Amino acid sequence: MGGLARRVSYVNELANQSGHSVAVLQLDAGNFLSDDLTLPAAAAQTRVKNERMLKSLEQFKFGAANVSNRDLPYLAELMKKSAHSQSAKDFPFLDRLVSANVVPATPDVVGFKPYLVEELKSQRLGAKPLKVAIVGVADPAGPAGTVHSGYKFLDPVESINKLLPDLRKKVDLIVVLAYLDRPSAKNIGAQTIGIDLILAAHQLPLINGVDEAGDAVVGYVANQTKWLAEFRLYRAAEAKSAGISSYIFRTVPLDRSVPDDPVALKFVEETRVAYTKLGAAGAAGAAGGHSH
Repeated sequence: MGGLARRVSYVNELANQSGHSVAVLQLDAGNFLSDDLTLPAAAAQTRVKNERMLKSLEQFKFGAANVSNRDLPYLAELMKKSAHSQSAKDFPFLDRLVSANVVPATPDVVGFKPYLVEELKSQRLGAKPLKVAIVGVADPAGPAGTVHSGYKFLDPVESINKLLPDLRKKVDLIVVLAYLDRPSAKNIGAQTIGIDLILAAHQLPLINGVDEAGDAVVGYVANQTKWLAEFRLYRAAEAKSAGISSYIFRTVPLDRSVPDDPVALKFVEETRVAYTKLGAAGAAGAAGGHSH
């Protein structure tokens, strides 16, 4: 959550500098939650951090987040059928988690949406809104069919190809959030028809550029919150369709040149306080356990 306050600041400033004439869609390509739930002392802190992360995605208006194998241990607790009704009230952003290839392996858990459709409107887009499909896929961390935290991982390419014929009729732009390594992300583009953009994350180093694969342009997200991967999309003034005619991709450093947004910074600081209190309580409990 370290880069959240600067990211929010950057997005707000982008809106301000354009006179609020551009549409912004914030997305997360996966591994946005911690899976450190094995040790009781760390698990309580991890849950607080994860709860706050889900709330931040809602509060700061992210469009969608992709589910990775690293996110599942915590999400599986919230997605249990017995808990899901309450979880959905506590964390409305659960409805914006996407995965086309992570599906229930047991009737005890609720499935994720394979995709979402967002309709973007802005002055610069003109009279025609831009309909964007956001699809999620993730690395099974094993062969297709691998089961993890009550969910089964299907083949990413096959899962996307089942959706594409219908999606191409519905939307102007298809974006895939892929928690996959670089070769696998490029393979998605090479083995499909009609995907426009792929945003890939997988503990990747900083890759300041894109790959073209099939119809798709693949951009990469660095594995630290010090960087923001940004596609700027443009529609030709004389365009007859609602589609995008050109793009610019860049990796934005969220360094000291980007100020902290005060609302987001307060959110981060409150999270840090809650996290630290639990750590202190855990340490005191451990110390007490050894005093007898």
